Amino acid sequence: ASRGCCAVVTSWSMQRAALLPSPCRRTPTTPSPSGAITHATLGYVGLVGALTGISAAGLTVHEANLEENEITFSGFPWLLRLRYIMEHAKSIADARTLWENTNNTVGFNHMVASASDLTGLVMETMFNYTAYFQDFDPRENGATYEYANGTSVVIGFPLQQAVWRTNHGYDPIIRAHYEWSQAPDSWSMQRYMMFYDFFSDAQTANQQLTELDALTITSIAADKGNTPYQCQDNTSGSNVLSATYHPAEAKMFAAWENGHKDTWRPACCNTYAYFDLSRWWNEDSTSSFAKQ
Repeated sequence: ASRGCCAVVTSWSMQRAALLPSPCRRTPTTPSPSGAITHATLGYVGLVGALTGISAAGLTVHEANLEENEITFSGFPWLLRLRYIMEHAKSIADARTLWENTNNTVGFNHMVASASDLTGLVMETMFNYTAYFQDFDPRENGATYEYANGTSVVIGFPLQQAVWRTNHGYDPIIRAHYEWSQAPDSWSMQRYMMFYDFFSDAQTANQQLTELDALTITSIAADKGNTPYQCQDNTSGSNVLSATYHPAEAKMFAAWENGHKDTWRPACCNTYAYFDLSRWWNEDSTSSFAKQ
């Protein structure tokens, strides 16, 4: 999440396996639950919860895998939990309260961003523990990775007015239970630095981010294997869904993966579809951002 156009980005990856051809599987949905906030989710046919989404209250929800060794089946499944937040939260404070009153099942980096609060809240999670982060957190600032030979390298580079995550965490307890590499040359760390470079360059230039800027960093950092700047004939990576939001203006941009085997392309290498959600938001959406 970053101030400016209040753009929020998310990319989701999984193993590329499907029972239906990809054009048949891809779907946005816009539920209007009775007594709750209208929202939109991006996903696939038959998926009840939310991989990512945006609500008429100007909230967006996100996830990125975080491999932790503390897990449980006793808790609120995260796909349903993210949708529950969109149904009931109108602010970052609301979302945090709802999160604190339910239990984690598994490790993920989740984020909730709010157009009204002009900020985002990262939640690094594992069973029975959540670490909350906003911009320029001291745990992230100057965090280091220790090599076996005793060499220490800085891997934490937070910024003011921006918060983001890839697939590693910065809370000490989360890091202690992390099962993947936290080294500076890890793929998660490389993609983290893509966000940092992009946001810090914009701040140095005093540049307000546009929707095109948000789409650019979304597509660059999404998993295309080891070729972040190469899309042509790319069958690498595992990015199957990629999205960018402008919640204050009820705008959503989304791309899905396409093709099969040698013709497969990551979502971030395909065309992003634009959705004007003001066509679905209405006065019943209980939103200060709702439009006729």
